[in-house]
Amino acid sequence: MASLYLEKGTDLTVNPPLGYSLLSFNFAVTQITQQLVIQPYRDFLYYNKRFLAALNSGVISQTIYDDIINNQDNLRQLYEINNNLILDKQLLIDLVNDHAVQNVNTATGTAAEITEDIILEGYQIIKKI
Repeated sequence: MASLYLEKGTDLTVNPPLGYSLLSFNFAVTQITQQLVIQPYRDFLYYNKRFLAALNSGVISQTIYDDIINNQDNLRQLYEINNNLILDKQLLIDLVNDHAVQNVNTATGTAAEITEDIILEGYQIIKKI
């Protein structure tokens, strides 16, 4: 799986695989934020064991594991893990071109502005953690 890709949907409907996060932007559209999707807790014996297996196999780090375990509850939630992600603008431009996303200002927009435009066009940017 690619380390950065687009998926059609909103941050309420897109569920990246374990080890991936959603990208967004801050209120002023000057920074890219990275959010971990924490699914609702399920009361099954194996539920949290899959996170431990992902930790032990290197899919997620100890920090991400702790974030998931400590913030689980009965609702799906977005948990911010980085509020100033540095991302090469060209990577976003390549995604826009590969998916023919319309109405994205790739000529003069910053990485945060391109991220905003992509999300406004109905896509979510998924990035490997």
